[in-house]
Amino acid sequence: MPASIVVHKLHEYSGHVGSIYSLAVNGAQTTAYTSGDDGTVAAWNLLATSDEGIGVMKVEKAIYALCSVPDFNWLIAGMSDGTVHFIDPQAKQILHTIRKITEPVYNIRYESERQYLWVLYGKGYLSVIRLPDFEEIGFRKLAEDHLRDMIFSPIEPVIFFGASDHRILAMNRESGIIQSDWVAHDNSVFSLAIDPKGRYLLSGGRDAHLNVWEATAPYAALEKIPAHNFTINDIAFSPDGKYFMTASRDKTLKLWDANSLQLLKVIDMFRNQGHRHSVNRVVWLKDGTILSAGDDRRLIRWGLTVGAED
Repeated sequence: MPASIVVHKLHEYSGHVGSIYSLAVNGAQTTAYTSGDDGTVAAWNLLATSDEGIGVMKVEKAIYALCSVPDFNWLIAGMSDGTVHFIDPQAKQILHTIRKITEPVYNIRYESERQYLWVLYGKGYLSVIRLPDFEEIGFRKLAEDHLRDMIFSPIEPVIFFGASDHRILAMNRESGIIQSDWVAHDNSVFSLAIDPKGRYLLSGGRDAHLNVWEATAPYAALEKIPAHNFTINDIAFSPDGKYFMTASRDKTLKLWDANSLQLLKVIDMFRNQGHRHSVNRVVWLKDGTILSAGDDRRLIRWGLTVGAED
């Protein structure tokens, strides 16, 4: 029998006056950053017991995406109007701003190997920016609808993109060639994650399904799981690769066994005093605790106690 798992609500951080859309953690994992439709980037001390955040930046537009860049101790914020701000969070200073197009920025990822910043926009646009000189080295349209999420493969130079046209695209990040693309869901692909060992790729859709794919070509379908009642907004693996967590618009977090793909635990308002509205982001920290944030304006920290197998 599987090991027993007990969920602990460790702490709750509040202060936003609107939905939280994005969540990032600094390299040392001592500070969490959140942003949302109130136009605020807030910093939360993960070593403190106080739930009071510190304002880092305030703008007039919603902030859909955050990315921590440990190499430079920067924070990158992507706005609903296409603006990308490069921020020194300690000095609370905007270092540089780019606005290539007016489509929303839906996601940002940092590739430390080449110091590239990958920026996903609405209407299917991708921008690649080299740091620290802010030089744009690529801008192209990959899809007819919004690009929602991306993930780097740990086993080959491939980056996967999830799009609102229901597809996943696999691109060689050295040549820029699209190696494969396929219809992955009945609706938008909102979230992607890859097993740290490279065994499989996960996709979460607006169709509430969690789909499992081969992590290498031909990316065949392995399993399709009706995992939630509404959109799967985010997926995060545990640092040891034994588990993963899904976050959904149905107000729940769900814990899964990464080997068997079996559901282990549901975290919600009734069982665990969890989120009251859509859970938009989940991050699994190196210390084993979990951060989640959502439309109820709260950031929650969770702990898990895993017992012996029966």
